[in-house]
Amino acid sequence: MDTAPSRGDGGSATLSVTDGYHPNRVFTYVAQRTLYMKRAGGLLDKRVKGQRYPITAAGFKTAWRRATAKAGIRKFRNHDLRHAFGTALYDETGDIYAVQDAMGHADVKTTMRYVHKRPEAINTAITAISKNRLRKAHKTSGLILSVCPGRN
Repeated sequence: MDTAPSRGDGGSATLSVTDGYHPNRVFTYVAQRTLYMKRAGGLLDKRVKGQRYPITAAGFKTAWRRATAKAGIRKFRNHDLRHAFGTALYDETGDIYAVQDAMGHADVKTTMRYVHKRPEAINTAITAISKNRLRKAHKTSGLILSVCPGRN
């Protein structure tokens, strides 16, 4: 099994399995049939059934359009996934700077456009804080006077 570092940033690289994948491309597809295609300048390009090839932007758009149509999804762009990722990561971590780093933004203001606030996330966070305060109060004194200091 071949493995290759996923990042060349000098930090601790994570290893990913590369068996059966394209040697230097991340987004690939498996050819469903053997094709011979003419290219500019009279060159002939061959795609062999079962082999993996890099996906092009046009190929990705076609696959996306077909997949969303098959699923009955309308008005959903692939860029919407970045918004979903940013929001989900923020909901999970609560750390806007971790989200900024994960999304590769230079300015946290850009990240803020991707993170969407949801009322249920706020309620969940408030409930978690209340439970944590109750546990701490119970451990330290055995008595719980108030969940919110200054308010009885």
